[in-house]
Amino acid sequence: MVELYRGSATPAFLRDRPQIRALFGGLDLVEPGLVDINHWHNDVPDPPQLSNSAGLARIP
Repeated sequence: MVELYRGSATPAFLRDRPQIRALFGGLDLVEPGLVDINHWHNDVPDPPQLSNSAGLARIP
């Protein structure tokens, strides 16, 4: 995927969980925190399986 986007106007950047968590800086993560997007307040029966992370934070 990275190679596909390398020359585009909107390049992709793959990050691991610690790198993603660092993007939130000193902000307070809201429950359930930084999780697989499939576990983010999932009340949809049989959701699509995605391999992304999701998080929401508030300014302390």
